[in-house]
Amino acid sequence: MTNFPIYNPIERALWGVSISILFLITIYFIVLAQKKEKSEEKKIFLGISFTFLGIAFMRIFFFISDLYVPGNFIGTTFYGTYNTNNQTYLMLVKMAHISYIIGITFMYFFAESLLKRMRYLLILINFVLIFLILFLPIDLAINVEYVAIFLNVTMLAFMLFIFAKRSRAEYQAISMIMVFGLLLVIIGQGFDSKVVKELEITPIELAPIFYIIGSLVFIAPTRISPQYFRRSILYWTMISGYFISTFVWFISIAITKHLPFEFLLMLLGFETMLLLFTSYSIYQIVKLAKHQQSHELDKDAPDILAMFVKSQKLTEEEVSISKEKKICVVCKGNILGMNFICRGCEIFYCQKCYNALVNLENACWACDMALDESKPVKPFRKEGEQEVIGEEVIPKKGRDSEKFRKK
Repeated sequence: MTNFPIYNPIERALWGVSISILFLITIYFIVLAQKKEKSEEKKIFLGISFTFLGIAFMRIFFFISDLYVPGNFIGTTFYGTYNTNNQTYLMLVKMAHISYIIGITFMYFFAESLLKRMRYLLILINFVLIFLILFLPIDLAINVEYVAIFLNVTMLAFMLFIFAKRSRAEYQAISMIMVFGLLLVIIGQGFDSKVVKELEITPIELAPIFYIIGSLVFIAPTRISPQYFRRSILYWTMISGYFISTFVWFISIAITKHLPFEFLLMLLGFETMLLLFTSYSIYQIVKLAKHQQSHELDKDAPDILAMFVKSQKLTEEEVSISKEKKICVVCKGNILGMNFICRGCEIFYCQKCYNALVNLENACWACDMALDESKPVKPFRKEGEQEVIGEEVIPKKGRDSEKFRKK
């Protein structure tokens, strides 16, 4: 049996960083859940934290299982084969798959209690899959693991779609960022698979790198202002760069590794289907972003994706910095040309951010006063902090009705 690269010091270090990030993200979402006041928001963040915890333990079990692979060192790289009957190795692989299934099952539990779509059917299916993986012979258990991967990845993507559907139009771009982060993690897992390692078509260090990038992309909406995720050029640039690089990669591999034509055709077919799906999704996001009004949602249902975005309420420090240094409070850039100053709180906006905010919420980020008096105000505020007349939000009394002056 031909041996192939299993690990080296750099790959081990990168997986250590990746696993650490997964645990930190777990803690991060638990902290966010504790800060949320609404129970449905707590449930979603706890579900995500359990998912990342399950993936973290999966990577730990895979990390340890590589140490039980038969083989030998050539230089600093360990070469071996996964075709082994070592019972410790086989049990660790099973535990790795069970770990992420348990983590995702918790996500289903919290999401089901919130969305009430599948009536806990997915939870029951995952328990059956765990039972089969534990007690079936390894040859059959491997097939069950493939089924579990396909099912859970598909359902997670579908769940993000449901989240988008149940959220306002201006937040739906966030689902695309999360799907893209999930896609990078899945690609990283694929690069670490037995098939890819046996073909030696990618450096073994690439898998943890994709894991790291994908995990950070997934949590980006919670740390970066949603203003940046409403720009369609961002998505077209990311997706175009991804597909161009992977297409060139496939062609170079086919030439250098002499891969079968059928295998290359299958990969290109998968890439084409993914490209069409992604392009359609981006088209829908850009189309929705042009709407001025939000979706009509169930009054009892939360605006799900809104809970993931960074709070747009400015701190006193940010307001002070904007006034003293004359920088835009949205993009944090220095204002060199046309700008706008809020007459209510005297903070600065550059023209580009001002125009975008007028079309989205039409409210000052610091004092909620209208940016354009001819349009309704839609500030990001909690219930009970605003007076609603019809579809128009009326700011609190006592504020100056005159909003902005142009400089």
